[in-house]
Amino acid sequence: GRIEVEMERSLGPIHDRPGRAALRSELLLRLTVPQKLNLEGRGEGLAIQGDGSLARRIVPGTPHSRVDANGTAKIRSNWKSSALVVSEDYGRRNSYTETYALQRKDATLLVTREVRRPGMKLLRIRSVYRRI
Repeated sequence: GRIEVEMERSLGPIHDRPGRAALRSELLLRLTVPQKLNLEGRGEGLAIQGDGSLARRIVPGTPHSRVDANGTAKIRSNWKSSALVVSEDYGRRNSYTETYALQRKDATLLVTREVRRPGMKLLRIRSVYRRI
């Protein structure tokens, strides 16, 4: 009853919209496709680096957290079939997923980026990388 309503209200709005400029900046950051992508095995994990950015170290099966301007992200990475799936979840707000899948037929790497936000349709960008 009333306690549940008060608890829900105390958590704040489920859908809080950022301003247009903030949303645009966030989406550009998340969906900009690097021209070059470097994946390198390091021990049990992988280092993923694109276009001179800092390398991200991913250890599949080992979750961790990161605090940034959007809040606290719970980051998970796991193998799903032969694809590596990296997800960042900000609770009831935003979630981001990247999938790295090697295509057997032509040895290209298919990278899929997805953005989920309350009040928006799913955004998905697919990029194909060739080994050089």
